[in-house]
Amino acid sequence: MPRSESLTFKVQAAVGLQDHPDSDRPPSLPIGEPVPQDKRPSHVSQHLESHDRTCAACHQPINGAYVQALGQDWHLDHLACTICAKVLTATTFYEHQGALYCQTHHSDLVAPRCAYCSTAITDRCVTALGQQWHPDHFFCSQCGKPLTGVGFMEHQGKAYCDEDYFALFAPPCGACGKPVMADCVAALQQSWHPSCFVCAECKGAFAGGTFFAHEGKPYCEVHYHLKRGSLCPGCNRPIVGKCVNAMGKKWHLEHFSCGYCQKNLNKMPFKEKEGKAFCVPCHTRLYG
Repeated sequence: MPRSESLTFKVQAAVGLQDHPDSDRPPSLPIGEPVPQDKRPSHVSQHLESHDRTCAACHQPINGAYVQALGQDWHLDHLACTICAKVLTATTFYEHQGALYCQTHHSDLVAPRCAYCSTAITDRCVTALGQQWHPDHFFCSQCGKPLTGVGFMEHQGKAYCDEDYFALFAPPCGACGKPVMADCVAALQQSWHPSCFVCAECKGAFAGGTFFAHEGKPYCEVHYHLKRGSLCPGCNRPIVGKCVNAMGKKWHLEHFSCGYCQKNLNKMPFKEKEGKAFCVPCHTRLYG
């Protein structure tokens, strides 16, 4: 007979915050290690006069004041962000793959994208499910409860709080119908709370984990045989093996006997009176 089994659902590790290295703040690198050129701000060098210089942007001669950046010369109003065209002469700028960017658009360019809103993450972030998220955007897919800093459950790439995960995806108990959220018994092609896996008739626990199945329900040995009509009326014990079918019941061979003289009636004629079996002589003596 099937015996109890245990099944444990595992919770994902708690999610914490972390600072993304490509945030608005200058990158933090070990002492002595140079900051990569495309991740650190550069500063312009402004000059009042030019001598046969050509602007790196428009390729026209520069007359008058100019700026130097990235080893080249620029008209004052031509050193600009590739995205928004903001003039960078009086501020710092960032270079990425040979192009110039203001701080805002450089962050948008190199920062990771939030898996929920798809915008750049320039400050603290949550890393979970193989993606990165704004802390406020990592929440339960069902109820919207924030999950940052707490455990979560995953199903098909989505995050859920414990309550909604078990309500949506945990198997129902075969007895009470409520979700089975931790240890469970797997039997009769269903899952059960350990406290709910008892005899369907007397509600008693199964000694040694052994149960008897009848019409999809678990029973103790006594009530299983009662349901099947295989409990001997003579001794109230289960019948295993050969038996006597008489008066709509099953009997152990040795327990089908005369209700008066106790003679065994197996393979003998008998008379029935008030639910009891009698040998013919006793029935005649008692009832005529």
